[in-house]
Amino acid sequence: MDARAGRGGCYSQCRAYLMAVHVFVKAKKHCRALFATEATNCPCQVFTPVLDLARDPRWGRTEETYGEDPYLVSRMAVAAVTGLQGDEFFIGRHHVVATMKHFAAHGQPEGGTNTAPANFSERIIRENFLVPFEAAVKARMKP
Repeated sequence: MDARAGRGGCYSQCRAYLMAVHVFVKAKKHCRALFATEATNCPCQVFTPVLDLARDPRWGRTEETYGEDPYLVSRMAVAAVTGLQGDEFFIGRHHVVATMKHFAAHGQPEGGTNTAPANFSERIIRENFLVPFEAAVKARMKP
């Protein structure tokens, strides 16, 4: 389809986005696996990945996140946790325990202030903020 004629533009943009996510996730998983191998000489738990959705640019910790899109952050979450903890159910000696943080709705506090209240409905929290955490946990539960 010809995107310049107004047909298929969304398809090619969506496809490019998904291809970019796929490549980035593969690289992230590989980097996290290397990090986990190095970290095994130290503690057996690391305080990463940060799975907050950065929805308010005033929040002072946006640079720690993977972005504002629940799908992108969930794919990055699965790659990071799998890279750190390995593909097996039990964590081997060349892997470390990942601590998914900071928990839901922390990335869009009222007034953009860190640790301020986050006033959201249960639906918004379930459909947006919990998606990365759920994806990472479910990926680890697969046999």
